Amino acid sequence: MKLKSIYLVLLTLVAPSIASAEGFQFTARPSLLDPRIAFVPDLVRTDETLRLEWQIAPGYYLYRDKTEIHRVNGSERAPLQPQFAAGVEITDPEWGPQTIYRLFTVMTLPLGASHYTEETRLEVTYQGCKEGQLCYPPTTVTLEIF
Repeated sequence: MKLKSIYLVLLTLVAPSIASAEGFQFTARPSLLDPRIAFVPDLVRTDETLRLEWQIAPGYYLYRDKTEIHRVNGSERAPLQPQFAAGVEITDPEWGPQTIYRLFTVMTLPLGASHYTEETRLEVTYQGCKEGQLCYPPTTVTLEIF
């Protein structure tokens, strides 16, 4: 029994050296970011507009047409129509022609004061991909306006 334990310890210590000497390489799978880290919306309020400024991690992209924004006030939920910045046109193998954003983009919403109270929130649903690897399912975040 003692001999087996010594053998396993030696094997554990020596195996990586043998593998690298023989040309074997152990590579870690590239890590994927959580979508809430890969695509970070920041709400900037001015007197006349709400600006949704997106920080997009390098190697990731955000779909324009997979982004929906709703104004939520209590039980009332109303869709909003943002003005989108110009993006990059691609042909997606699954969805055909799409506009995407890399690294940074801004979506602007008019700020009609009568529609917003201190309880009003923005519900933002978005979808994006890790370039050449994975497309995330839609993700929804809630942002406070005031």
